[in-house]
Amino acid sequence: MRYYISPTGSDSNDGLTPSSAFLTLSQAHTACSAGDIIELTGGTFSASNFVADITKDNITIIGQNQGIDPNTGQRGEESNIAGYVDPMITFYGDNCEINGIEFSGSAHRTIRYSGCTGMKIRYNIIGNNSTRRYYIYGLNSPEAEISYNKMYGCYYGMNIVGQCDNTKIHHNYLSDISGYFVCGISVSTGNGSVVLDGVEIYENTIWDLKNSGCGIIVGGGTGASGKFENSKIYNNYIYQCECSSEQTNGIVFASLVYDCEIYGNTIKNLDTPIYSYWQVHGSNIYNNKFINCQVAIRFDNYYNAASSQGEIIITDNHVESDPKMFAWNWGQFFIVGMGIPTTISGNRVFYKSGVVGSEVNKIWGDDWVGGSCYGVMVYGSKLDDLTITDNQFYMGKTVAAQTYIDDGNTKTIDVDYTRPYGVVLFTVSTAGTLPSGADITIKNNKIYDSIDGGGVALRDSVNNLWGQIPANVTTDLTQNVFNNCKNGVTGGAGTIADAKVSQWGNGSKPSGGLADPSTGTVANGVGSIVSSGVYFDPVDTTIYRNNAIAIFRPLGTDIKSV
Repeated sequence: MRYYISPTGSDSNDGLTPSSAFLTLSQAHTACSAGDIIELTGGTFSASNFVADITKDNITIIGQNQGIDPNTGQRGEESNIAGYVDPMITFYGDNCEINGIEFSGSAHRTIRYSGCTGMKIRYNIIGNNSTRRYYIYGLNSPEAEISYNKMYGCYYGMNIVGQCDNTKIHHNYLSDISGYFVCGISVSTGNGSVVLDGVEIYENTIWDLKNSGCGIIVGGGTGASGKFENSKIYNNYIYQCECSSEQTNGIVFASLVYDCEIYGNTIKNLDTPIYSYWQVHGSNIYNNKFINCQVAIRFDNYYNAASSQGEIIITDNHVESDPKMFAWNWGQFFIVGMGIPTTISGNRVFYKSGVVGSEVNKIWGDDWVGGSCYGVMVYGSKLDDLTITDNQFYMGKTVAAQTYIDDGNTKTIDVDYTRPYGVVLFTVSTAGTLPSGADITIKNNKIYDSIDGGGVALRDSVNNLWGQIPANVTTDLTQNVFNNCKNGVTGGAGTIADAKVSQWGNGSKPSGGLADPSTGTVANGVGSIVSSGVYFDPVDTTIYRNNAIAIFRPLGTDIKSV
C-alpha cells in the first residue's frame, strides 16, 4: 500500500492519492502497515509535521527525487522539509528506508535511527542547520547503509554510535563542516564495552573543514573499553579549501582500533591526513595519497603493554608536501610512543623546494616562521620493533637559505629547527639512549637533497643533543642511499650503528675524517658526513640515478621513477 503526504493535505483524508494526502508523517505512519510506502509530493513542508517515531518494520519514505543522486543527477522539484525541530524523524523498525527528500534549515538529529537493523538513508539533501549539529544519528543499529546523500553546513554530518556492525557509508558529499573538533562522518563504540566491526566507509567526498575539524573519525572515546575492528576506510576524497590556524585532520582513530585497513584515500591541504591519539593495533595503511600536509600520518601515545597486539604497516603511500604552507613540518610519518611493531615501507615523500613557513603569514595570519622537514620522525621513550625500509625521501632543498623576502620584508629562519632529515629517532629517555633490547631496522631507503640536514639521525630531545645508540640495541642501518645530503648517519658519542653497504653520494666514501670502528677505514671521501661509532666499510660504490622526481603533477596522476 502507498500513502501520500502533501503540504496542503489533511489528516482527515484517507491518504491514498496525492489529492487526498495526509498532512503529517505521524498520521501516515498510523495508517500504514509493515512493507508500505509513504510518498511525499513536491513542495515545501513544515518540519513540525514530520516529528514522528517509525516503529513498524519495512517502511519506506520517499520524496519526488527517489534514487536520483543529488551530487551528480538531474533532480526535479524537491520534496522539501523546511524548519528546525530536534529530533525530527526517528526510526525504530527494521529494514526501513528514507530516500530522495530535501531537508533545509535542518534539525539536530534530522534523521535518527535506534535499535533497528537494515536502515537505509539514501539520495537525500540535508543542510543549512543554523545550530550546526549532526544530521544523521544512529544508535546500536547494525547493517545500515548511508549513501548518495548531500550534506552541508553541519557540526557532524553523521554520528553513528554503539553496536552498529556492518554499517556501509559511501558516495556521500559533505561540505562546510565547522565547529570545534567536528567531523563529517563519525563511527564509534561509545563509552561502553562494545566491539564494533565490519564497518566500511568509502567513496565519500568531504571538503571545507574548519576549526579543528576532521573528515572521518572512528573508534571509541579515550579510555573506553570497546573496540573498533575489522573495518575498512577506502577511496575517500577529503579536502580543505584553505589552510586554517586550527588543526584539521582527514581520518582520526579515537582509540582502540584493531585490524583495520585504510587505503586508496586522497587527502589534500589538511594539517594531518591520518591521526591517532590512542592505541591503534594491527592495522594497514597503504596506497593513500597525501597532498600538502603538515604530517601525513601521526600516531600519538598509542603504546599499551597490556593490550598491545598486531603490527602497524604503513606502506606504498605517496606524499607531496609544500613546506611553505605550514609553520611546522615535523615529519611526514610521525610516530609517538611506539612499543607496537611498526613497519614503514615503500612510501614516497616529496617536499617541494622552498623555505619552511615562508608563506605561513599569508595563510594563517601568523608572522612566526620555523619548522623542520623529516621523512619519518619517531619520538618517545619506548622505541622498539621499528622497521623503516625501501622508502624514498626527496627533501627538496627546503633550507637552502636562512632568509627570505616576503612582501618586501626580510625574515629570518632559525636553521637549527629546519634541518631536513630522511629518518629521525627522537628519544626522551636518559641521555638520548634507546631502551634496552630495542630492535631498529632502517635500510634500503633513498634520501635525496637533504643538503642542510642528513639521512638518519638520533637526537635527544630533552637535552637538545645528538644522542647515541647503545650496544644493547639491535640496529641495522645498511644499504641506504644518501644522495646530496650533508650528513649520512648522525648519532653521537657512544653510537654503535651498522650502516655498511650504503651509498654516501656519487659512489664515494663518506666524508668527515672519522674511522670505521671495525676496519679502520677513514671516511675521507666526498660523500655525506658520517659521525663516530658508525660502521660504513664496505661502501656501496654504485652511482644511483636519482629516481625521485621533484615535479609536482596534477592531483590524480602518478609520479613515476625515472
